[in-house]
Amino acid sequence: RQAARSRQLQGRRWAQRTIEVEVQLGLGHRPQPVPELPFTRPHRPMLDAPLGRDRVDSERPPRPLRDVLPRRDAQTRKKNEDSMRLTVESSLPWDVEADVLALTVPADAALPAYLAEVDRRLDGAISQLRAVGAMKGKLWGARLLPAQDMAARFVLAVGVGDGSAIDRLGARRLGAVAVKGLAGLDVRSLAIHLPAELMSRGGASQDDVVELFVRGLVEGSADPKAIYSEVEDGVPELDAVTVVVESGEIGGLQARAERGRTIGEGGNRTRRLAHRAATDVSPEVLADEASDLAKAHGLELTVFGPEEAEALGMGMFMAVGRGSDNPPRFIALRSKPA
Repeated sequence: RQAARSRQLQGRRWAQRTIEVEVQLGLGHRPQPVPELPFTRPHRPMLDAPLGRDRVDSERPPRPLRDVLPRRDAQTRKKNEDSMRLTVESSLPWDVEADVLALTVPADAALPAYLAEVDRRLDGAISQLRAVGAMKGKLWGARLLPAQDMAARFVLAVGVGDGSAIDRLGARRLGAVAVKGLAGLDVRSLAIHLPAELMSRGGASQDDVVELFVRGLVEGSADPKAIYSEVEDGVPELDAVTVVVESGEIGGLQARAERGRTIGEGGNRTRRLAHRAATDVSPEVLADEASDLAKAHGLELTVFGPEEAEALGMGMFMAVGRGSDNPPRFIALRSKPA
């Protein structure tokens, strides 16, 4: 016990000596009282303060919280200024006008009726590709074919396996695969045929499949690399998307498709904010984004700056905010009841 106690005391002496040496060499901090300066990062005196990082901008006036210009990135502005036209219709897939018609190809031995008719119009191209193993209907595999005797210019064949994967999650994945299959192409419109037989295999309802497909398509069209630079061979910006169903209540399906687009665009906007650099998205920028959302969607916005937070006694909130040169913002968005 005495030996252990001796080693413990010796270790403390070495630690104290190390701190004294660091202070003498300019590697450590001398403990000094922290001045009480409102709404600023605590001043920590250093022996050699580099580049003035410990300066205190106590004389800088607070920036107004209201009537600020929204700082929206280029992708957000593009979506708001020129929104994609989304349509749900019940018609034959080969009669739908679009640059690309996406068709689901199961791995069954026999082609379903809609795919057999498309194969006939393509002079047996699908059957020939299946015969050589180039189009087996493998899950999420995609192949682009030139169309003929159809309203669409090209056909995008997307493999769906046995169809059981087209559940709620699979419908969302199908939308992302369809739009990413257009990467690098100069197309502006896409149509997708969702057969009833396929949707029944996955167990999801028709409403859910339509909504989640559109959501996956919107989410799949976003590329984080495009936030700060141009992306070569990226996903094209579609002007029109048509969802083709064999039956169903078109009005209800249209509403579900719009819901899927809204959720997808909201998710994309959130991810863009998360992927932007920390030096680019400060609390003030987030407040501007929240103001833009509130104006666009009729939401109730509350923003607290340092003065309001201090008056409300938000001590912990202010303590965290003092760790940054950017003043904190407390942001609350509320949906107004109808």
